Parts: sequence; C-alpha cells; structure tokens
Amino acid sequence: MESNSGLGERRLAWQNSGVGSGSFFDGFSGLWGLNHNGRTARDSSLASRVAHHEVMSNSVIHTLVLNAVTTAVGTGLTLASRPRAAALGLSPEVARELSDRIESLWQEYAGSPLEVDASGRQDMHALAAAAYRSYLLSGEVLAVLDFKDTPGARTKTKLCLLDADQLDRGYTRTEGDISFTNGVGFRNGRVVAYAIRELPLGAPNGAAAQTKIVAAYTSFGRQKVIHLFSAEDPRAVRGVSALIGSLTSSKEASTLAEYELGKALLHSSVAWTITSDAPAQAAFDALSIDDAKSGIPAQQNLGEWATLKTDFYSKAKIKPDVGSVFHLLPSDKLELHESRAPNDTFDAFDKSLMRKAAKAAGTSWEDLSGDFSQTSFSASRLATALPHEITLKRRKEIVERLYKAVFDCWLEEMVALGAIELPHGAPDFYEAKSAWCSARFLGKGRVSPDELKTANAQIRRLEAGLATMTEIASEEGRDFEAHIETLLAEKAFLESKGLEHPFFSAQQLRKVKAA
Repeated sequence: MESNSGLGERRLAWQNSGVGSGSFFDGFSGLWGLNHNGRTARDSSLASRVAHHEVMSNSVIHTLVLNAVTTAVGTGLTLASRPRAAALGLSPEVARELSDRIESLWQEYAGSPLEVDASGRQDMHALAAAAYRSYLLSGEVLAVLDFKDTPGARTKTKLCLLDADQLDRGYTRTEGDISFTNGVGFRNGRVVAYAIRELPLGAPNGAAAQTKIVAAYTSFGRQKVIHLFSAEDPRAVRGVSALIGSLTSSKEASTLAEYELGKALLHSSVAWTITSDAPAQAAFDALSIDDAKSGIPAQQNLGEWATLKTDFYSKAKIKPDVGSVFHLLPSDKLELHESRAPNDTFDAFDKSLMRKAAKAAGTSWEDLSGDFSQTSFSASRLATALPHEITLKRRKEIVERLYKAVFDCWLEEMVALGAIELPHGAPDFYEAKSAWCSARFLGKGRVSPDELKTANAQIRRLEAGLATMTEIASEEGRDFEAHIETLLAEKAFLESKGLEHPFFSAQQLRKVKAA
C-alpha cells in the first residue's frame, strides 16, 4: 500500500515536469481553450446538415430515427394531472376530481389539430413526434406558443413548430443589455429572447426570411418560445444532433453495402466466347480449296474469312437464353465465363458497423436490424436495458418538456375561461401556478420479449415490496389511479350485464384457496 506522502510527491513531480506544466497544453489550445458558445458549437451546424441528408438516403440513419421516435413518442404521451393537494389546501378527493376534469379536457385539446396546432394540421402527439425527430437530426427543438383566435377553435393556445435552422445562427451581437449568441439572447446569463427567422408556411420559394426578436416569456411569465436540447456541454447555447456519433459508422455501412452490391452485380454478369481448335493461319490454309461449291476460296485472306464468320454468327443469332440450342461452325465451341470471387466477411463486417452505429445512437443492434434470431430472453433484456434508459432520459429532456410547456399555457387559459373552475377557498392560479400545473406525462414502456416472464417478475417485486403498483403502472406507460378507476368501471358494467370481471374473480378465487 502506498502512503499519502508518496502520492503527494508524485503529484508534485507531475506538476513540475513538462507533462504537467503549461508548455504541455500549449499545443492543445484549440481543444482545451474555452469556447464561448460551447465545445460543440463548431460541429452542430455541420452535423445537422449531414444528418438531414443521410436520413433521406441512408437506410441505417432512417431506421435509427424511425425507431427512436416510435419508442420515445409512439402514439403520444398520456397526461397524469396531479395538483399538489397539500400545497393547495385541497382534500385528496377534491384534488382527484379536479385531476379527472383536467385530464378529460386535455385529451380533447391534444387530440384536435384545430385546437393545438397553429397551422391546424397535426394533433399534439404528431407535433411531439416531429419535434423529437428534429431533436435527433438537428439536436434541438424550436417552437413558438401563440395565443390567437382561430375560427372554429375553442382555445387560443397554439403550438407553432419551427425548423431549428430558423433560429438564426448568424445573429451574434449585443443589443442594449441583451447579448445574442447564435440567435439566443442572454441578459445577465439568463435566456430572455431569441432571434428567429420568420418564414410563414406557404411562403414562395426564395422569399426572404426576416429575423425577428421574440421574447422568451411574456411580462406575466407565460412562455412564448420553446427551445429544447440536451445539455451535453454546460456552455452550449445550441444543440448538436443526437446521431452525430453514428453518422460515420452508418455511412461506412452504406458504402460497404454499395460496393458489395456492385460486386454482386459483377458476379452475376457472364461472358460468352467462341473458340476454334485450329491455329489461325494453319486452319485457314487447311480449309482453303478451289471449289466453288463449298469451303473457303483460296484467294481469300484471313481477314476476309473472319468477316465471313462474323456474317454467319450475326445471322445465327446466338443468345444465352434458357433452353437455347446453338449451331456453330465446324471446330468452334461456345464457352461461358463467370466471375468467381465470393466474400464471406461482408455479413460480419456489416454487423460490426451497424453495432457501432446503434450503440452511438443509443439503441441496440437487435432493434436496428430487427434480427432477434440469435438472442435469448435474458440477452434481449440486457441488450435493451441501457437503450431504454437512454430513451427515458431523452423523453424526459425533450418530449415531456414540450408537452409540459404546452400544458401549462393551456391550463392557464382554461382557468381564465372558466372551463376549469378552481375549488372555493384555494389559492389563485398565479399564486400557486406550479402546484396547479403539477403533472406527469407517461409514455409507453419497453416491449418485453416474454410477457409472461415479465408479468411474473413484476408480481414477485410487488409481493416482496421492492416496487409499488404506481411504479409498475408507470413502467407500462399507464397512470395507476386512472387504471384502478377503469377497472372499477369495468367491474360495474360487467356486473350490470350479469358477467364477472376476470381480475376480481381471480382475487376472490385466491381468497377461497387461502381459506
């Protein structure tokens, strides 16, 4: 065991050596030097352009994006409204009744393109999927929360999803007390405004985009601009594509496949040749006779004889069709030449590149390839464990925050309109906004390769007290309280029809067996 003094001596020696001195780091000023826009600022724009190009032409990138959007968003997130009863002075029953009202109205709003989308085309869940796709390719989500009248709509809160490039990267300047960097304005280190290139939908090609300064929040705290990205760099003001680590491997896999296809096409080609047994001039002399009835006139040279053969075979129409019988001149034969160069390393090399791409993108090779033929139940659980955690992390950072921003503005409007009435004696909405807006957005859980084994494991965890029913329901993407209420409603309906509910029947059977 080494003493502390020894460690201190080595530490001091390192500091005094060329390795630990400033001279060692001088050559790395570009790497270690502080970047005011974050270390990824230089690469984010290029990575975004490459990712957008590859997703249209590279099947690996396209599959990564499709799978990631499906697992993180799917058909949409479910609201679990949870006003903080204790902070608001509400009883659990009153809080639950209010939650049901909020969830019911939110479901109507989120499912209506007319209500939620500024362009009136997509519902909230489709917008969330598009936003997450933007995050994967561009590294960030940009949207504006409008408050405007729309014919036929009940609400004014509208989400306008923008292209991330509309946040003007070239807008770096100081205006008054706001310092703009890559289109993001800061005052005393806090985001207060954005420089957004205004380009309405339907504008003609070539129309000039005017940069407009938009405040991040209204004077009374209502959010106006949503700008989301993963905080990979503490100084970053813009995001970088989540697929940046997989772009090279994906391109290599695509290039490998193209060359392999070219080689396969070459291997599928054949060449046909006609070979004569006789030597050129000797055969010609042997065949030469002065007989006008047959043979080759002696006065003809070899070139003329070749021309005669060409004329013959042009009329013979030798084609390599199936079941063809060829008629050749005497002593001639037809030969087939094939390219023979099989390569058994392609599959292993391709899998290696795809594994690298999948790992860098935060997924598994099995999910990317769709091949589970060589994967056992335990192996598949292990293979998808970390990717599922990555999906949950990104869902929380991007998708849930998008839903929550829209939900907060929508709930504020619903309370102002009187569509949602706050309980008598409770604090005003603006006095306890965070307590009123307390909510969770639940997404689908990961797919299990064996539902029975997963269910048995969940039951054992519950029986051992290692998990709660709320946790189990959340893992499945369901709200526990809403689930129980649905079970009770089903039980009442089935009993009214003279039928039994399977769950409650099983519970009764267990009690009988235990007695």
